[in-house]
Amino acid sequence: MTSATIITLRQPIELRSTRTGEVVSRIAELTLRPLTLGDLVAAMDAAGGGKAAGTMTLHLAARSTGVSVADLEGLGLEDGAELLEAVAGFMPAGLGTGPATSKPPQARSGSRPTGATGDQPS
Repeated sequence: MTSATIITLRQPIELRSTRTGEVVSRIAELTLRPLTLGDLVAAMDAAGGGKAAGTMTLHLAARSTGVSVADLEGLGLEDGAELLEAVAGFMPAGLGTGPATSKPPQARSGSRPTGATGDQPS
């Protein structure tokens, strides 16, 4: 099993009192524990069957860190991207949020091959 991952946030999450609006605590780093099948199933359910990979990954991040989805949604883009990468690192390849296992497609030329061997006509 993969070990925990720690992310130091560039902009800490501020948790505020619902009554007064005052900052009651700050989260300066997130510790992600390895994911379980239960985490995946719950995140897929929250994302409507796993059709929305971003939503599913965000719910996995919340379960892994113990920080609410609403609080994670307030992260800056750099912190958020690092968090989503860390979550993807826990996922097996082929589940949509895991590390890519295939090479990116090669660029195609502007004209299509037409001959039996794929050669261009002269």
